[in-house]
Amino acid sequence: MSNPKQPMIKVQYSESISAKDLGTYFSCLNNEFKAFIKDNNYQDIFVDQLSIREIKQGSLEIFPVLEYVASALPLIDQAGVIIDFFNSLSSGLRLLEQSPDKVDYSQKKLANYKGLNGLSVAGDGNVINYNIVNNYGTPNEKVEILSSFNNAKSKKIEKNINEKLLEYKKVENTVSHAVVFYWDTARFNKSKPFNYKGICRNISPNPYNVIFDDEKIKNYMIRESHLDKPWQDLCYVVDIELMDGKSKPVYKITKVYEDQTFYQESDEK
Repeated sequence: MSNPKQPMIKVQYSESISAKDLGTYFSCLNNEFKAFIKDNNYQDIFVDQLSIREIKQGSLEIFPVLEYVASALPLIDQAGVIIDFFNSLSSGLRLLEQSPDKVDYSQKKLANYKGLNGLSVAGDGNVINYNIVNNYGTPNEKVEILSSFNNAKSKKIEKNINEKLLEYKKVENTVSHAVVFYWDTARFNKSKPFNYKGICRNISPNPYNVIFDDEKIKNYMIRESHLDKPWQDLCYVVDIELMDGKSKPVYKITKVYEDQTFYQESDEK
C-alpha cells in the first residue's frame, strides 16, 4: 500500500469512558492540532481540522487524516506530519509527568493537555498509546509505541498540571521599587528572538513576559548595550509591577535606574 506507516491513537480501557471525557479529549486533540499547524507554518497546505477516519471496535483505535487546502499541491507526506504531531503531544505529556517546572505552557495549552490526559485518569485499566502501525492492514503489520500513558502516569501528569495552573491564578498587582531584574537568558534563541521574559526574585522565581511603561525604558533595556555587554546579560534596578496577563502574569517595568545597571555572572544571579 502507498502509506505503510499509519499513525494511530489507541485507547485501551477496562473502565468505562464517559461521553463528556471522550468529547473533551477530541476537542483538545483538535485544539493542539490547530496550534501544531500554526507553529509549523502548514496553514497554506493543510486544513487545521483533524478528521477521524476510523474507530475500531473493542478499543478506541483512532486514525487521524489530514485534509489539504484546496489550492495546495499534495507534496508533503501526511503520515510524517501526523507522526510529528503525535511526538509533540507525547513529548509534552512526558515533560508534564516529570515536573511542571519543565514547561512554559499557557493556561489554554495546559487545559488542552489536561483534556488529553483525562481518559487514562478515570480507571486503572485505561491506557492511551500513541502508535505507528507499519504495513497497516497487512499480515506483517507491526506496532511501534511512541508513548504510553497509564493511570499512574496520568495521575502524576494531572497533579503537575493542576500545580502549574495554580501559578496562573488571578494575581493582585504587586508593586516593588528599586529591585533587581534580569533577563531569562534561556528565552533568547533563534526560534523566538523577541520573546522577552525576565525574572525579579523579589516577586517570584518564575520568568514572566515583560512590558514597558514607555519607549524610553524599552529602548534602554532591549535595544541598547551598556558596560560593554549585551543588554540580555545585564542586571537592572527597576520599579516593577506584577500584573494580570491574558494567560498568566506579566511584569511591567515602570522605571529603570540607569546609573545602577550592573553585570553579574548568570550563576550568581
